[in-house]
Amino acid sequence: MYPHADSIRSITIGTTDNRITRAGLVLRKYKLDELPQLFNVLAGTMSLVGPRPELKKYVDLYSAQQLKILSIKPGITDIASLVFSNENQLLATVDEPELFYKEKVIPLKLKLNRIYIANHSTGNYFLFLYWSILHLLHNPPARIQQLECTCKEWMHTSSEPIITTTDAMAKVTA
Repeated sequence: MYPHADSIRSITIGTTDNRITRAGLVLRKYKLDELPQLFNVLAGTMSLVGPRPELKKYVDLYSAQQLKILSIKPGITDIASLVFSNENQLLATVDEPELFYKEKVIPLKLKLNRIYIANHSTGNYFLFLYWSILHLLHNPPARIQQLECTCKEWMHTSSEPIITTTDAMAKVTA
């Protein structure tokens, strides 16, 4: 990003966000911008799989229940990252991206993260890691595509996530 780009807007919108340099677009496209976080994994402050860190201004809006997400190590990838792998493009399709992000995307990401935490296991850890690698190779697993479709339906029709813990885990671990 260009210097002071975060003072314009804190979320990235679309694939042609004018705040991002050409080199930055390439790094983001192939998720190479995430590589520095491997140092945090090696230092033990992050995990490969776990809820993605969110900007403080959004964390400040969390309810007490949502703050439980912060009880485990953040990760480089998680179920919400897989479902919202095209988040920038999604935000480019709405009139008020920041509002849409706060009211629709964040609650669903938090719900997906609570589902992951409730079903945390070594097997699921490696399953999400494997799926993340498939995503990088542009071959997202069908189960994630189904969950993504369910999430998109909710975002455009309802005020509450229609996806339940049982439904989500059935879709991703079946």
